[in-house]
Amino acid sequence: MELYAKTIELLKTYQVKPKKGLSQNFLIDVQILNQIEKAVKIGKENSVLEIGAGLGFLTRILAEKAKQVAALEIDKDLYWILSQELKDCKNLTLLQKDILKFKMEDYVQGAKWIAAGNLPYHVSGGVLRWALDHQEHFKEFYFMLQKEVAERIAAKPGSKIYGVLSLLCQYFTAPEILFTVPKDSFLPKPQVDSAFVKMTVRPSKVTSNPFFVPLVKHSFAQRRKTIYNNLKSWTILQPDQWKETFQKLNFHEKLRAEEVPYESYAEMADLLYLTQRVNF
Repeated sequence: MELYAKTIELLKTYQVKPKKGLSQNFLIDVQILNQIEKAVKIGKENSVLEIGAGLGFLTRILAEKAKQVAALEIDKDLYWILSQELKDCKNLTLLQKDILKFKMEDYVQGAKWIAAGNLPYHVSGGVLRWALDHQEHFKEFYFMLQKEVAERIAAKPGSKIYGVLSLLCQYFTAPEILFTVPKDSFLPKPQVDSAFVKMTVRPSKVTSNPFFVPLVKHSFAQRRKTIYNNLKSWTILQPDQWKETFQKLNFHEKLRAEEVPYESYAEMADLLYLTQRVNF
């Protein structure tokens, strides 16, 4: 039975309709599901967190391949369907929980996890922030996102869409768009296309500087201003000290935030960290 027919059958059997308020768009293209299966590199040594298990088609694939799977589904109706349809998956733990409130440390047992999921559009930004906040527990993230969001994550310096999200994702992970997914692949059909993204977590020694995130946010505080004009009001340094910092890094004062790669922000964050002027 094709994925579309299976989806319709499950929704009809359990008398459930997609909830617009939860951005429920079910994948109905079996070819895309096969692409996802090939793209997500997991084996029996891996533990997997699935974010938004939906009707469980990807969940079953993950459970067949991985050592263990913890699948989160916030919707009580879908959680009930999953509990009935996936009874035979002995290495699967179903959790009716909100990912934004989920305590990953309760499930981590040493080894790094892999996360995967078709992220609801209305909370994709929040889930990405959750992922970055918990990146020390993971080795890779595989997410289905709005194409626009995926392009922002992978954007290069100088691009109009290069911003805080681009920098944070590229600092903590190495993101890449694996393939795009047309809106016709979902039920109900969303208004925009999607993209499947892999984000490989960078080593913790690269991502441990507490100055990086606030530095980036201050640099983009007013996008029309130069980095220097945005940063000189940040009181961890005096204006003349900011000028000295820019000179040390060979940054000219007319640089704009969207022109600078994450490596240069990391270099500045390291310099700020070495000054030890602020206690975090």
